[in-house]
Amino acid sequence: MKHAFKSLGVVTVGFGLTVSACASAPGQENAASTDSDLALDQALDMESSDRVHTMPLRSVSQESALQTAAPAGAHLTYFGGPVISKVNVIAVYWGAAAAHQAYLNSYYGSVVQSTYFDWLKEYNTPTQSIGRGTFQGAHVITPSTTSKSITDKTIQRELTKQMTAGHLPKTDGANNLYMIHFPPGMHITGPGGAGSSCVQFCAYHGTFKTSGKYVFYGVIPDLDHDGCQGGCGAGTPEANVSEVSSHEMIEAVTDAAVGLAKTAGPPLAWYDNANGEIGDICNGTTGTANGFTVQLEWSNAQGKCTAK
Repeated sequence: MKHAFKSLGVVTVGFGLTVSACASAPGQENAASTDSDLALDQALDMESSDRVHTMPLRSVSQESALQTAAPAGAHLTYFGGPVISKVNVIAVYWGAAAAHQAYLNSYYGSVVQSTYFDWLKEYNTPTQSIGRGTFQGAHVITPSTTSKSITDKTIQRELTKQMTAGHLPKTDGANNLYMIHFPPGMHITGPGGAGSSCVQFCAYHGTFKTSGKYVFYGVIPDLDHDGCQGGCGAGTPEANVSEVSSHEMIEAVTDAAVGLAKTAGPPLAWYDNANGEIGDICNGTTGTANGFTVQLEWSNAQGKCTAK
């Protein structure tokens, strides 16, 4: 998703969408937070409010008018941050009602072992090599919060609580990627107050640290309801969720710690200052990998959007 470093209260995140990036009202986060939550916040290196990196929702007219060509001059530059060498996807379902679980489990298990990952070696770094990954499995969690309106900070807290309780595998700080899928009826406020799920954005990926280790995660709302339908892909519901998930998964692989990058430098990895991350450049273009719909991603070497 496009990652904009902001200086004022309004940020354009793509496709003409302008998002008010105001912080929560004083005390709003604390009103729903317990003392243990606040103590947990102090122990985590979490998202701050000066970044926007979301996959923008598209109107019906924008969906039909998407260009198949990438922006002129698109090019990803390496800024020194980490990539994910051998992604280990952990599917996290926020409650049992999250949709398409069986499909997504098959998708993740297949695509991480496909040619969709082989060409990403062009984004190796001096110390890391990108290759095929693994699918560790799926976990349905019972969140400690029952609220239907949550923030990115709430998600970071919940991931930490679930790992601490042994309900999710703990982060290894290197390859584990938690792809979190939500049920309908959830309202998610993006990092730093950067818009709302199914209003301004379809998905995003983020980063925080716990005990000195990176935690990489993707946030995918229910795309069949709540306003996401029709603005987050032009295919079937299953094709749309795999397209959007692939956008975030490959962005996380090639720009893993974007959620903690405050400048155009480390921990930012592969990034285009004009166009964003690998998926932003090709947003809305699709292909297939092992029979699943995926988004095409930008190849510096090929000079085009590709799935192989």
